Amino acid sequence: MSGWAERAAATLLPLSRAITLGAALREWAYTGRFFDLEARDGTCELCGQQDLRYHFEIENPGTTSSLLVGSECIKRFEITGVDEQGQHLDADATGKLVDRHRRGLVEDARKQRVMTALLKLGQKVPNFDAWNFIDFVDDKGAFTPSQVAMIFGGWDPLAWNIGRQTGRCGCAGIATCDSFAP
Repeated sequence: MSGWAERAAATLLPLSRAITLGAALREWAYTGRFFDLEARDGTCELCGQQDLRYHFEIENPGTTSSLLVGSECIKRFEITGVDEQGQHLDADATGKLVDRHRRGLVEDARKQRVMTALLKLGQKVPNFDAWNFIDFVDDKGAFTPSQVAMIFGGWDPLAWNIGRQTGRCGCAGIATCDSFAP
């Protein structure tokens, strides 16, 4: 057995009815519950991998034991799961579900960082309505070029060639390029 399999066996077998790792793994399922620890300080309770930011819960319904693990262990150990509608999934479909949940966690963390930065900017810049920007990006998913210009220095976006591609590279508005025309 490899090192990660030995660690997994040492963890799973006492929490399972089965006496072999393969049989014990079949007792466990991904619950669909997942968590952002907001820092890379988590540890996979299955293999011992450290520095995890996201945890995913697996459970053994026969023993009511649960573990918080990394997304890769769910895929590596081919753990099955249940989707949002309660349908049982095979290991491949469960891996895809875990990947989708992880992408959602990453996207939520990105949005949180943007909101935090906007709120800090709103505290330091007079007449900057952070909540207006937060509502807009939450609704639309991105800023307009004019909003980006305002955030990064309150520049007049009309002074930029935004939307016109006048430089050789076509970047339209970067100060180090021919496209920039103050």
